[in-house]
Amino acid sequence: IEKVFSYEPRLTGNPYVDKRNGEKFLELLERIDNGREVHSQFDGEIAEKKRNYQNLIAECEAKINDIEKEVKSNRKKLEEERRLRTELEKRIEEERRRNGLLEQSIERQDELAKQIMTIEKKVNAYSIKADNAYKNIERQLHNLQRLFMDYIKKQGEEQQEHYQKVEQQIRNLERKIDDYVRKEAVVKNAVCDASACSSYFIFNKSYVNLVEPADSSYKIFEEILCDDIPWTEKLRLLRNSLERMKGRAVEKKDIEYLTHLKNGLHASFTSGELKGIASTSIKKRKEIFETIKLFDEFIEDARKDLVKCVA
Repeated sequence: IEKVFSYEPRLTGNPYVDKRNGEKFLELLERIDNGREVHSQFDGEIAEKKRNYQNLIAECEAKINDIEKEVKSNRKKLEEERRLRTELEKRIEEERRRNGLLEQSIERQDELAKQIMTIEKKVNAYSIKADNAYKNIERQLHNLQRLFMDYIKKQGEEQQEHYQKVEQQIRNLERKIDDYVRKEAVVKNAVCDASACSSYFIFNKSYVNLVEPADSSYKIFEEILCDDIPWTEKLRLLRNSLERMKGRAVEKKDIEYLTHLKNGLHASFTSGELKGIASTSIKKRKEIFETIKLFDEFIEDARKDLVKCVA
């Protein structure tokens, strides 16, 4: 953005040139301002420059209008002067013819023609110079815009590369932690197999059916828990079902049923199949905690709603 500011056009005093340069630079500022995704310390300065150039363009347009009015007025005067000059030239020509001065008049016309040609050459040279200056400014603005877009693209690529490196480091660290936890679990399971077998909690259909819900739709949890699918999939289905059932009317037996299932999950995590699964991965342990927590939140909300209904 500081590079953009360094290409700010200088005032020439010519309202036509200043207006054209100002419009190009204002267009560049608009593109930069609209193309940014984040704000920076240059926001205020960009806004101020946009206002200044809008005011400059308005002033140039006012000057151009005044010039055009003056040109129009001068054109009328010039036409009148030409008309008078034509009449005068006719009279002079007639007088010169009378006085034998026609040859001098022809020589004078040749000189005027040469002067007109010289003036036309100067005007053409000035027009070419102005066009070249405009093309140079336009080329500089285009190059500046390309450099700015390349810079933005490079910044994005560097940021993406940094994120990928950080994610890779996190994955490597999680893999090391999982390996360590698995090794530790193998050792612990080998030592505690004998004592654990005597108090091992089995999460099966018999346990689930010890309590019956009032609403049969809650039996979906029995189908999920007793289905022959991996525990990771069971936990995911349990969480999704709880999310879908939020806000549904719940009776006391439903709360007892859900509490019974939550206690079973907690018992399995403490001394059952979920305990062994939790010891293999931090991610799996987190999923178990989230599922039990979701049961707690669902049961707590259901109890509050039940109390409100009774009241």
